[in-house]
Amino acid sequence: MAERYSIQQTAQISGLTAHVIRAWENRYQAVSPLRSEGNQRLYSEDDVQRLYLLSQAVHAGHRISTVVGMSHQELEKLALRRDQSSSGEHGEDDVVERCLQSVRDLKADELEERIAGAAIEMGMIACIDNVIVPLMRRIGEEWHRGNIRAYHEHLASSVIRTYLGNRIRGLKSPETAPVAVVTTPSGQIHEFGSLVVAIAAASAGFEIVFLGSDLPAEEIIQSIHETGASVLLLSIVFPGSTARVRKELEVLRRYLPETCRLILGGASAEPFLEEGETPSPRNMLAFRNQLLEVREDILSGVPKTLQKPQ
Repeated sequence: MAERYSIQQTAQISGLTAHVIRAWENRYQAVSPLRSEGNQRLYSEDDVQRLYLLSQAVHAGHRISTVVGMSHQELEKLALRRDQSSSGEHGEDDVVERCLQSVRDLKADELEERIAGAAIEMGMIACIDNVIVPLMRRIGEEWHRGNIRAYHEHLASSVIRTYLGNRIRGLKSPETAPVAVVTTPSGQIHEFGSLVVAIAAASAGFEIVFLGSDLPAEEIIQSIHETGASVLLLSIVFPGSTARVRKELEVLRRYLPETCRLILGGASAEPFLEEGETPSPRNMLAFRNQLLEVREDILSGVPKTLQKPQ
């Protein structure tokens, strides 16, 4: 009898969450798994491969409703194209406006449903680039104009933080996945940037150790030793005390294990890069593709000093 996989095993292999797999089945008939005597889904190797290819195509910026009818061969071609932009093809402006209206109406459940629906349709990475980040930008603009209040921003931030945190926990990594520690250095209290960085890294095949925000360098270094992490991803969104950030980074660069790569991301990261370090893209699709290259180097045993340029 051909091997069958549970939905948890299928999620781990395909890089999707069980929630997304069920949604793609119900909405788009992406696959049609068998059922066990206990009514549990059982996926064939062909089902798993197809879900993996669909996942790669969606991560490359395509809508699931567009690619779900494609053949394996067509999906394989799309999965190889990592240089596509994830913007401009999902009707994201309308989605952002609807989400903003949910914020104005203080409807947290409705906001979460709209974000979740966008993530299912366009993929989590494209949803971050095209919905979540523009939404937070719009909320900031509307607040400065006096059109919304601080409590609107707090509601939106709370919903998005919880949603992204749940998505991080829902992304299962294979046992062979390299470990990435994600946090912000001491003095950096904004968690949003580190959350989206963690999503990008998880979707690129890393096992994520998410440590929140505002963590001193000594604690970060200890976490690297305990987890054996191959990558440290730091988000710097607002510089705050420039001297403090530089001091923290100096400690990290001095004491990080030789096997651990330091990658800085975020809107304010570039001034803190040293010579030879590559700035991480603001676009999460491009950042994920950068991390895919880093992961390939790690698994191939390429020393970080010889890492391929991004």
